[in-house]
Amino acid sequence: NLEISIENGNTVSVPLADITSGVDTNTTITSYAIDGTNTNLVITDSESNTFSVALADIAALVDTDTQYTAGTGLDLTGTVFSADSSLATDAEVTSAVAASDALDLDKVIGNESVTGLTFDGTTLTLAQDGAASETVVLSAVDTDEQDLQDFEVNGANLEISIENGNT
Repeated sequence: NLEISIENGNTVSVPLADITSGVDTNTTITSYAIDGTNTNLVITDSESNTFSVALADIAALVDTDTQYTAGTGLDLTGTVFSADSSLATDAEVTSAVAASDALDLDKVIGNESVTGLTFDGTTLTLAQDGAASETVVLSAVDTDEQDLQDFEVNGANLEISIENGNT
């Protein structure tokens, strides 16, 4: 029993056995199917009870609108996508495709090879077949210009001295 103390010193007792006696702990679902006459989902449990769920009621809550409305001039109706001609003319699209083709003649992304390297003292340029050259600016890379001053064998050790007296 659950004992509950309330105001003025009174106690209420709730028999928990009464609550748990109504709880079903061994009923399982044995089958489920769609009723072809009304498209309801019919569930049968291990005690032969059946429960029906109206799928049409659930379907009414699902948004099935596939029309694309996020952008001005764009439309997706079913599987047909269209764009308003004010977004780009045929000539602009043709020009953009031609410019892309000129950069990658075989139209396979990721297979370009480096065909040449040049360095002008500050910039490394990588020439590629089928794609535009890439450049890497190296002028900001810190370089160490210290000179080696002396090599000396001292016992089993090779000692190397660099400018400013470091060894």
